[in-house]
Amino acid sequence: MQDLKEMVETLAATARELPSGQDHHNALREIEKFRVRITALQAFDLRGAHAGLSAKK
Repeated sequence: MQDLKEMVETLAATARELPSGQDHHNALREIEKFRVRITALQAFDLRGAHAGLSAKK
């Protein structure tokens, strides 16, 4: 998960260097979608870990 976060930050930094325009906008939008997916996966992992702890009680 940490590797994915680092990749997103690297991609975002690279995209910010693109000249203004549609490509710049599209790249940032796709990176944001990727960031949202990572966040959703983290939330899913946390719910699963929490469910596993609750089941052990």
